[in-house]
Amino acid sequence: MRFLKNAALLILAGGLLTGSYFILSKGPCDSPLTYRIGQFDPKFGVSQADFQADIAAADKIWETQGDAGGRKLFAYDPNGTLPINLVYDTRQATVDTNKQLAASVDQTVASADTVKSRFLALKSEYDQSKADYQAAADAFQSTLDSYNAEVASWNARGGAPAPEYTKLQDEKSSLENLRNDANAKMLAANDLVRQVNALVDQYNSIVTAANVDVKKINQSADSEFEAGEYISDAQGARINVYEFDSTAKLVRLLAHEMGHSLGLGHNSNPQSIMYYLNNSTSLVLSADDIKDLKTACKLP
Repeated sequence: MRFLKNAALLILAGGLLTGSYFILSKGPCDSPLTYRIGQFDPKFGVSQADFQADIAAADKIWETQGDAGGRKLFAYDPNGTLPINLVYDTRQATVDTNKQLAASVDQTVASADTVKSRFLALKSEYDQSKADYQAAADAFQSTLDSYNAEVASWNARGGAPAPEYTKLQDEKSSLENLRNDANAKMLAANDLVRQVNALVDQYNSIVTAANVDVKKINQSADSEFEAGEYISDAQGARINVYEFDSTAKLVRLLAHEMGHSLGLGHNSNPQSIMYYLNNSTSLVLSADDIKDLKTACKLP
């Protein structure tokens, strides 16, 4: 524009200059693409200030990593030509539901781990109790066998004399004590078994509940949907953001759609910002991204 103005002044001053004058055409990235926040749904749980900061972070990815020759590729303007919309629908609702389910699974797994720890401790206690009972039962049986053999021996000889009879009575009393001790240990072991089995049932119930939530998450995760899109039609250009589950994913998604606004298409590198799936959390441009930016912006 300044070139034409100077040329006109020369014509007026000299009146003799003739020739053709051309407007210098601008490249697609010679002036920044102005953007603004358009539709904004607060159900995403982010503030407009944070959303604007995330957009600026996405902008910086292209400007600082894209080898754009110092060009400013984007600029925020409340009246900018590119509205960036935060649109809440079933896609983000699914993400939010999955977050809640995942949190529930985490809590459930923590509960299951607590129950499992209690089970292991109680199982160890039961094993020791069972061993104590078995030792007591073996001691009782051994003593009983000896006692019965001794009684049988005296009976075969027509009966035990008074001193031996008294001794046998004392042994019988000891046997009773051993039997009572063994029975007490058996009851203790049986009680521990009931507690262990109750914990097993509780653990299995918790794990079943967790698996139900995991199944719900997996079912919804298997259905792919568009997280965002760049649209350019008769109504103008715009970016719609539909879902994200972290700030890094949001910034990456914004950088992807802003890349489309510069004229970049998808590439086949899974690590690229311009890969068609937003699976990575990397915020670094790939060599393919930079190459495509140079092509779209007609950079050397």
